[in-house]
Amino acid sequence: MSFSRISLMATLGLAISVASILISQSAHSRAESANRSQSTSNEVAPTKASPQSIAPSEAPQADSPGSAIIIVDLSKSFAPIDEAKEAALRGVTDVLQQVLTQAWPAGSVYVSAIGSSSLTLDAPCGPAITYEQQLLRVDPHKSASARITRSEVLKRWFTECVRRIHQRSAKEEPFTDISGAVAIATISTKTVAGSKLLCILSDFVEDLPKGNQRAEFVLKGERVLMLWGPQRSDEKDPNRLFNRLAQWEDRFRRAGASEVLSLPIAGFTSEKVKQWTQ
Repeated sequence: MSFSRISLMATLGLAISVASILISQSAHSRAESANRSQSTSNEVAPTKASPQSIAPSEAPQADSPGSAIIIVDLSKSFAPIDEAKEAALRGVTDVLQQVLTQAWPAGSVYVSAIGSSSLTLDAPCGPAITYEQQLLRVDPHKSASARITRSEVLKRWFTECVRRIHQRSAKEEPFTDISGAVAIATISTKTVAGSKLLCILSDFVEDLPKGNQRAEFVLKGERVLMLWGPQRSDEKDPNRLFNRLAQWEDRFRRAGASEVLSLPIAGFTSEKVKQWTQ
């Protein structure tokens, strides 16, 4: 066999060997790539813990009427409504005046009280009122289904309401049914699609008559304002007050509140209360 033929056969053999190696390496590379893709797809991407959010069905709709509820404690541990408490209450109504006339397309306001049996206690300001801007005049205190259509009438209604609360607080209730007041007030807002505001003015000491059971309540995305003042016995042990407030805040959140803002009456400012409405 000639040298040239041997050389040609050797060259062909080398080429075949090189091609086999390249094919093998390519197949191995593809297999590794597939394995890496499969491994990556099977991994769970780390996620950041996010705060509890409102269910879509409970999120407020900006173009829908809102609702505001004020609950005032008339029990002996908190009443009567003194100058500081009345100033805070007026501050809340001033903020609601702005919300109703400038932020919401329409809205309702209901003011209730905390007493021995909040389920049967008369509302100090009468039935709920509804505000919707119109070119009509109406006296809200002469209608069972009051509708206010002018901002100046709404302002007068709030002023009269605060006066009635101050007057009613002189007759103190012997017990404190906070849960019942919240339960009754929030039932009326279940069908409200817009923003829902709930303000409670109290020392948050629930003291029920012997044998009475605490009412359970469910919130649907309400923004809760706890406007609090201490009871006399809290002076000896302030920790009782702070623990009590923390327990109520936790209860409101677990019941379904979207936000809970706790403010002392002594440190009340309108700017702080505006956080409640935003």
